[in-house]
Amino acid sequence: MKHKLLHYTMLLLAVLASLQKGQAQLVFDKTFHSALNPSWATNFKTSLLKDGNLWCVGSNGTYSFYNGSVWTKSKIPNATSNNRGIALDHQSTLWIGSFGDGLFKKEGNNWTQFTEANSGLPSDDIRALVYDTIHQELWVATYGGLVRIKNNVWDIFTEANSQLVSNLISDIEQSADGAIWVVNDSRLVKIHNGLWTVYNSSQIFGGSDDELEDVFIDHNQKVWTTSSYSAKGAASFDGVNWTVLPGFRAKHFKV
Repeated sequence: MKHKLLHYTMLLLAVLASLQKGQAQLVFDKTFHSALNPSWATNFKTSLLKDGNLWCVGSNGTYSFYNGSVWTKSKIPNATSNNRGIALDHQSTLWIGSFGDGLFKKEGNNWTQFTEANSGLPSDDIRALVYDTIHQELWVATYGGLVRIKNNVWDIFTEANSQLVSNLISDIEQSADGAIWVVNDSRLVKIHNGLWTVYNSSQIFGGSDDELEDVFIDHNQKVWTTSSYSAKGAASFDGVNWTVLPGFRAKHFKV
């Protein structure tokens, strides 16, 4: 027990040191809480946004940010669902994706809610968000397809009009070169300068195509993904080759 406690203590110190240096530390989440472990946090991802704060989405419409010394918790008015993604655009507009209540937009003190009923959103179940600061567009991962929002224009990508294998998008990240990386069922899709590149799970892990779970890009710009129920492991991509680490299943990466 003492050895385990020492291990987790050293791991937490390493994560905190990495955050202070402004670099992303790769951690396999086996305990289902954030690296800093606020008592009210959920197992959802944290994000280091452009304002320099560490943001965390939570349950029951909550979200929080850490400015380096203090955690501040807030709640979206009248929101009840679990939040699954958070992004800050170039105009400091805050976007939050929920799993059931759709997409929320905060400008100043004013909130706007986008749903299937009042917008182009293909599903009210959102899994992740990322804001592309290069092209100034928001990408939304939903259970009904992939959404790109720019200048109030909504582009919807589905299996019917793109290289997606299904309309289920479970995660999304952006690399330093501007590429958008999307987890789509059994595929990891790279979207860069209008070109879509598909990596099937069988290409990454071998064997048959199985569901992928997560995507993470570390400070060395290696792209990581994990297998889901097949338990084939975690894999990193250096731009040429995939390297598999066995023994992991459906784990979420943390920063």
